[in-house]
Formats: sequence, structure tokens, C-alpha cells
Amino acid sequence: MSDRLPAILSRSIDVDRAEFELFIPSTLFWFLGHFPSQPILPGIVQLHWALFLAKDAGLPVPVSAQDFQVKYQAMVLPEMYVHLSVMGSEERGIFNFKYINNDQIFSSGSARLVPRGLRHE
Repeated sequence: MSDRLPAILSRSIDVDRAEFELFIPSTLFWFLGHFPSQPILPGIVQLHWALFLAKDAGLPVPVSAQDFQVKYQAMVLPEMYVHLSVMGSEERGIFNFKYINNDQIFSSGSARLVPRGLRHE
């Protein structure tokens, strides 16, 4: 297991959606110094994981931060289990993600996808 990624317990991939069951180990690099008295997973890491795992699942992801909106609602702590849902649809021109556990939403976000012909890949 990497010290930069969560443990992926399960994943389900569909045409424009992927679902992941994740375990957040306390040994992750991201918890070092963030914060000493109560480690918290940084929000930017949650965004990075959503993009990384979506792309790994073959979904389209934003190529820039244009029109990105992210909302952080609760802290992701070490040793938590979370569910990550990502959706990327070129047809609808949108990418979104949500981290949840039961009824608790930790974070969510969306971005406009740039049409394939306009990308600078």
C-alpha cells in the first residue's frame, strides 16, 4: 500500500460513473503535521484522489481548474472508511465527486469538462 493513496477495498466502474470503498490509514504521508493534535486529511488531497481515481477508471476529468466548485462539510480523519463516487460525462460536460459515509457528506465538488477538441493534452 502506498503512503500517498487510500486503501481501495472495492470499486465498481460503469460508463460514466465509478464507486470506490476506501479505507484511510493513519500512516498516510498527508497526515504528517496536518495537524499534530488531530490529523485531518487535507481537502486538496481529497480532490486529487477523486481526479486520480476517476482517470484511472477511464472517466473524463477536467484538464484545468476552470469552473471548479468544491465544498468541504466534515473532516476526514485517520482510520475512517469512506465511499467515493465520481462521475464524468463528456456528453453532459460535467465532472463531479462526493465522499460520504452513511449519511455524512465529507466533501463534494464539480467542474465543467472542456470539450475534447478544445483540450491541450
